Amino acid sequence: MPDCKKILVFHTAFLGDVILNLPMVQILKRRYPDAEIDVAAIPNAAQVLQNHPAIHSVIEYDKRGSDRGVKGIFKITSLLRRRKYDLALVSHRSLRSALIVAGAGIPQRICFSKSAGRWLFTDVVPYNRDLHEIERNISLLSPLGIRAEKRELPSVYPSSGDCATVDRILQEHQIDGTKNSVAVAPGSVWATKRWPADSYADLVRRLLDHGLQALLIGSAGDRELCAYIQQRSEAGSVQNFAGELIVLQSAELIRRCSVLVSNDSAPA
Repeated sequence: MPDCKKILVFHTAFLGDVILNLPMVQILKRRYPDAEIDVAAIPNAAQVLQNHPAIHSVIEYDKRGSDRGVKGIFKITSLLRRRKYDLALVSHRSLRSALIVAGAGIPQRICFSKSAGRWLFTDVVPYNRDLHEIERNISLLSPLGIRAEKRELPSVYPSSGDCATVDRILQEHQIDGTKNSVAVAPGSVWATKRWPADSYADLVRRLLDHGLQALLIGSAGDRELCAYIQQRSEAGSVQNFAGELIVLQSAELIRRCSVLVSNDSAPA
């Protein structure tokens, strides 16, 4: 294997995609324990990477906000060039991602065969549709002679402060415990993934009939949707936490619940 002291994982897709990329990062760290592994992600997804022991630093690339356009591409490329990485792994398949890591002058760059800019990489790995996303991302390590020895799942690490925030919110809502709680995450950035709100309301009513309590979670953008479900479920015991918790705090709340109901891969 090459001597890699500084490694960049560049993945600027949505939150769920970034979480499913974590097993690859975890395996990579075990094989290169002394390497500094940095991960570039969009701000919303970057939150979930905080405190991860396999990650040296998180680089936020706000490609749809302050870093949008050509100016933003030059900015992130210059930053990465100054950091002098030995290796870049890019499971995100956009041309923009390819241009950035190539422009950063990283000697070894690995991508999938479906990358729009695969000609800008030094190593191209076949994109196998038959694999789960986690396994497919791990296959990017094959040019390094690395393969998963066992099933690898993503891990996230809420801080003690995140846990304390969840404790406080549960106390404020007079929830003594979450053993009989179901976390319900009805939102998604993709409208085609969303189960109808009225169906969620019916599900919540059924949960309550079975002696369970429903905790609605999501981003600030899901607050109105969750309020609608809360109202339609006609149950005062349903709690709406959408917009009150950051990503790792939501993860901690989910961990404490017995069951999760979700449209999307990010909460799951």
